Amino acid sequence: MEGYQERIARQIQKEAAKNGEAAIDLAHAMGVHLSTAERWLRGERIPQRRHKKELAEHWGLPLDAFEFDLEAEEKEIRDQLDRLEAKLDLVLGALSIEPVEDEREEPEDVVDAMAEESERDARKAVPNGSRQADG
Repeated sequence: MEGYQERIARQIQKEAAKNGEAAIDLAHAMGVHLSTAERWLRGERIPQRRHKKELAEHWGLPLDAFEFDLEAEEKEIRDQLDRLEAKLDLVLGALSIEPVEDEREEPEDVVDAMAEESERDARKAVPNGSRQADG
């Protein structure tokens, strides 16, 4: 699932292309520096709330055109996955196959493990006694 920042960038790219606007045109229309408009288009920055409103007005879009309800979308995806899991259980039951228990790690566990690994790598990169005394 694409993130919020990427969705904003895609929407801005789509509207700018539809209206034949380059980053410089967008910068002038919004009263921002060219680099700011370029960052919006590349998805490196999210426009401030007032700029999102101005972008919507500029292109004649609803004021909420650049607002997305990611929590509602996540809930819908989880509901779809639950329905698929229930159907899969029915199919497996019809085939007399026992479902396999989910042994995947929780996302939080994966993030913690990655953080620990990064810390270990950082300690390896800077050996003890690497600082030299002034002579």
